[in-house]
Amino acid sequence: MQQLDPKLELPQPPRLLIESNPVAPPYPVQALGGILGPAVERMAEVIGVPQALAAQSVLAASALATQGHAGLQLDGRHYPLSLYLITVAASGDRKTAVDRCALLPARQWEREQWQRYREQLVRYRAAQRQAQRIKPGDSEPANGMSLEAEPSAPRLITTDPTIEALIKGLCHDLPSMGLFCDEGGQFLGSSTMSRDNRLKAVTTLSSLWDGSPIDRARSMVGESLRAYDRRLSLHLNHLAQRQNEPKVRFVAASVATLSPRSKPDKARVVAGVAGVAITRKASTSTTAIIQWLKKEGAQLYVAGNTLCFRPTDWAQFAIVNAHWRALFYELAAVDQEQENGSGR
Repeated sequence: MQQLDPKLELPQPPRLLIESNPVAPPYPVQALGGILGPAVERMAEVIGVPQALAAQSVLAASALATQGHAGLQLDGRHYPLSLYLITVAASGDRKTAVDRCALLPARQWEREQWQRYREQLVRYRAAQRQAQRIKPGDSEPANGMSLEAEPSAPRLITTDPTIEALIKGLCHDLPSMGLFCDEGGQFLGSSTMSRDNRLKAVTTLSSLWDGSPIDRARSMVGESLRAYDRRLSLHLNHLAQRQNEPKVRFVAASVATLSPRSKPDKARVVAGVAGVAITRKASTSTTAIIQWLKKEGAQLYVAGNTLCFRPTDWAQFAIVNAHWRALFYELAAVDQEQENGSGR
């Protein structure tokens, strides 16, 4: 880039598009009450993680434990206790260790239930084979007694399900489940969240979060489903430093979409999440950023000593904020050359 006219040197730097706050405000642990609050403080101290990180896992585990037993009634309206949480952290921040600690009782209960389920399944299949030997082709044994119903799989926590499997599990197995993944990219990069399935998956998850009944009408016998009071909580631990910018924009969009009651002004929070997760590269071309923003329909220009920006996507803020100084000088140089009649 050509040397700038000294007259363009700014007496003061432009105001940041996103306020920089290097010191995070303290997490309101006291708001978690006398049970969850001390648990968060102790986990943060022993494992060596921020209280906010520990609170995410504790809140997710508590939602999983309570959502199937109670709900919230507010002004005559009923809401489930389910939570959808996404934790964005770098590698080595011990997010997996915190999740394992918070979910330990749930996983122990699930393991015990799976052992009991296997024993019940063996007895059920043995009784089924015996009934078939007595009266082939008929599920009714010779004495007229019906076979017991096939035992349900106690799948309390799932990591990488398809939407169809998740819905069938909620209808036929446990009515309350948790979609918890230590590596959020495993779920976000799966076929469930592919381009072809993404809209269906997100809208289904959104409906489950809201407590809406499951209603699937299909022409095939046995494929139609209807179930009420099914509950799902979600917690994805997302690895920040491995995600490139387009993937991060998709994560931010997922956060906004998974919250049906999210308000437009909440998009700033989503943009902040994306900003944390972006891998910044010093070699980023300002020309490429300007061309990309123009292609996206965003407006970026210099007016006096101010860098003006009108985005079409809140995630664009993080990119411009990371390179605002270089973008300002680049656009200022273009304006100066156009005024001098030289063009570019």
